[in-house]
Amino acid sequence: MHVTSADSITAVVGHLPKFAVTNGTVYMNIQTTPEPDSKSPGPKPRAPFRIAMIGFGNVGTGLVHHIREHATLLNERIEGGMEFVGIAVRSLDTPRSVDPPSNTLLTDNWRELVDDPSIDAIVEVVGVGSDGKPTIAFEMARAVLTSGKHFVTANKALIAEHGGELQELAEEAGVLLLFEASVGAGIPVITSLQGGLAANKVNSVHGILNGTCNYILTRMEEDPALLLADAVKEAQDLGYAEPDPRFDIEGDDAAYKIAILGSLAFGQELHISDAEKEGITRLSPAELTYARDNDLALRLIASAVCHPGDRLEVSVRPAFLPSRHVLAGVRGVNNAVLVDAEPIGETLYYGAGAGQGSTASGLLADVITAARHWNPDAGNPHPLRIVRGRKTLVGTGAVRGRHYLRIGDDSIPEPEFACEIIPNEDSGITLITEEITLERLHSFLGMLRQSGIPDEAICHVSFAFE
Repeated sequence: MHVTSADSITAVVGHLPKFAVTNGTVYMNIQTTPEPDSKSPGPKPRAPFRIAMIGFGNVGTGLVHHIREHATLLNERIEGGMEFVGIAVRSLDTPRSVDPPSNTLLTDNWRELVDDPSIDAIVEVVGVGSDGKPTIAFEMARAVLTSGKHFVTANKALIAEHGGELQELAEEAGVLLLFEASVGAGIPVITSLQGGLAANKVNSVHGILNGTCNYILTRMEEDPALLLADAVKEAQDLGYAEPDPRFDIEGDDAAYKIAILGSLAFGQELHISDAEKEGITRLSPAELTYARDNDLALRLIASAVCHPGDRLEVSVRPAFLPSRHVLAGVRGVNNAVLVDAEPIGETLYYGAGAGQGSTASGLLADVITAARHWNPDAGNPHPLRIVRGRKTLVGTGAVRGRHYLRIGDDSIPEPEFACEIIPNEDSGITLITEEITLERLHSFLGMLRQSGIPDEAICHVSFAFE
C-alpha cells in the first residue's frame, strides 16, 4: 500500500474527509482551508447583557461605585459586555451620595423594570426590615423570575425562608436564582459548595458568620474589663452594628446564613426555626477570663452537621474553641467558613463578610455567572440546590458535648454531670459539665427555670472542636 499526496488529485478527493481509502490507497487530504473572505459576515456579535437594580441604599451605592470603577474589567469578562440600564428606588427625592450611571432609568416603580423585556437580570438590594424579615423582596423575586429574568440578591432572610420555592420558579422559567452575597458577602463559599466541592460529600459546615458579633467578642478578648454593652456601643460608633443590634447579637443573622449553607450542602430545606439558636447577649468578662485562663477563644459559631441517616444538626451559639483552632484566629469583623467534606477534607473560606466592596463583589460575580449562562437550554450550572420540602433533623438526644453554665444562684443542687464547679465573683456558681446530650442539658435548664431562675441569670457556652 502506498501513500499519495492529495496535492495531485485535489479534484478527486477534495470532497473527502482528512483520510480516505480508495482501492487500497490511503489519500491524505491536506488541503488548507482558504482564508475567509474579509467581507463575510462571520458570527453575529452578542448583545450586551442588560441589568437593572432594585434598591439604592448602602449596598446599591457600593454596587454602582464598583461598576463605575471597574467597567472595563467587567465588560471584558462578559461576552458582549454589560449595560446597567435601570434603578428602582423608594423615593426619587432622596439625596444620594452617588449619582446613577448616565443613561440609566431611575424610577420609583420597580415593576417598570420587571416588565421591560430587554432587561436580562435584576439585582435586588432592598434588604430586610428591622425585624430581619425579607419585606417586599419575596414579591419582587417572584415577579422577576416569572418574567423570565435572572434574579441576583444578597438577601439572606429571603433565601433562608423562601429559597426552595424561588428555586423551583427559576427552574420553571429557565433562569437563575443567584445569592452568593447572602452569606459572607463576597467570600465565595456558596460558589465553592455549588462548584468546586460538588464532587464531595459534605460532613459539616462551621462558620463565624456575623462580623458584628465577632468584632464585639474580639474587643472583649483584647480588653478584659470591657462590658458587652460598651463593646456594642463601640461597634455602633464604628458602623459595624445597627442602631438596634438585636438581629445580630441575638444570633438571627447567623441563623439565616447557616440555614442557607446547610440547605445547599445537604440538599435539604432548612429555615431559621430549625436552628438551636443562642446569641451573645448574656456574655460577660467572666467568660472571656475563663477562655484566657484555659487557652481558649470565645466565638459565635454557626454549624450545620450531618449525622448518620442524613439527619441534620443546625445551631448558632457561643462556643469555646481551642486557641490553636483555625476559627480562633478569625478576628474583628471578618467572617470564615470551615467545610469538612470527603474526599477533600477541610477547606476554609475567609474574608470581609460585609461592607460595600465585599457585597458588590459577590453580587457582580453572580451577574457574570448569569451572563455566561443566559441560554435557557444550558440548564442550571449549579449542581447543588435547595430541595423544597425535604428536611430531616437530628434529635437532641443524639447530640453530645460539654457545656459551661454560669448561673446567678448558688442554691441549686449540684447536678451529677458537673465535673467542675467554680464560685462566681459576685453571686452564684459556674458549672463545667462532662459530655452530655443536648436533651439532658435542656432538661436541666428547664428545671432551673421552674425553680424561679430567669433566663437572664443563666449564661451558656458550648465547648467546640475538642
